Amino acid sequence: MPNLDALAAAAGMSRFHFHRVFKTLTGVTPKAYVAAHRAQRVRDEFSRSATVTEAIYGAGFNSNGRFYATSSEVQFVEDIFPMHYPAAQRLGEALGVSRTTAPLSVLDLAAGSGVWSIALAQQSPHVRVTAVDWAGVIPITRKVTARLGIAERFRFVEGDLLEADFENGHTIVTAGHILHSEGERRSRLLLKKAFDALAPGGTIAIAEILVDANRTGPLPALIFAVNMLVNSDEGDTFSFGEICGWLGDAGFENVRSVDAPGLAPLLILATKPSS
Repeated sequence: MPNLDALAAAAGMSRFHFHRVFKTLTGVTPKAYVAAHRAQRVRDEFSRSATVTEAIYGAGFNSNGRFYATSSEVQFVEDIFPMHYPAAQRLGEALGVSRTTAPLSVLDLAAGSGVWSIALAQQSPHVRVTAVDWAGVIPITRKVTARLGIAERFRFVEGDLLEADFENGHTIVTAGHILHSEGERRSRLLLKKAFDALAPGGTIAIAEILVDANRTGPLPALIFAVNMLVNSDEGDTFSFGEICGWLGDAGFENVRSVDAPGLAPLLILATKPSS
C-alpha cells in the first residue's frame, strides 16, 4: 500500500495539503481510513477462510508476523472504536437508554470492537448485550469489553450472521457498518432475521456510509463503493431510500434518521410494530 508521501505526489499536492483535503472529504485521517479498510478486508476473509491464518493471507498480508506487526500499530478493529464512538453515544441519547429503568436487551450485529453496544451499556446498568461476529473477531470484542469493565454484561456469539443464534426478545438491534459488506441479498435476509429477534416495539439502528439516490455523491461514499467493489464479493454502498425499502419489506415501520457525528452522519432507525 503506498505511503502518504506517494499518495500526495500522485495527487500533485504537498503531504500536508493532501492530508487536510483527504480528511475534509472523508471525515477521517488517511491512517484511520487505512485501518478501517484493513479491518474490513480481514473481516470479509473470515467469512470464507477456514482459519485465522488463511484470513490474514487472504486479506493481502504477506505473513502472520506482518499482520500482527501492522495490527499492533493500528490496533486492527480496535482502531475503529474512536471513529464510531461519538455516533454510538448519540444513538443511545436518541433512544433514551440512560432513562430506562427496566432490563434492556441489545443485539449487536457484526460487533467488531463492540463500540455500538458498549456505548449503550455505558449509558445504563440495565443494558445486557448479545454480541455476534466471526470467531476470529469475537476475541477483540471480549478484550475491549473486559478492558472497559463491562464484559460480564455481554454474551458472545461466534459465527455467520445468517446462521448464528440471535435468540429473541431484544429491545434494540445495532447494525453498525455491516450492510455494505453483506450486499443486498444478505442484507435483506439479515434485516428479516433481526426483525424476528426483536421484541414488539423494538428498534433497529443502522449505521452506513450512504450514497445519494442518484449514486452521484457524496465523494467519500463513492470512494468507499469502489473499495467494496474491489475487495468484497457482494459489497456495495447504498442509499437511504434503498435501505428504507428493505426495512419495510422486512416488516419494520416508522423508518427515520438521526443526525450523528463521525463517518456516517445519519443513523437509520426503524421500529417493529407493537402488535
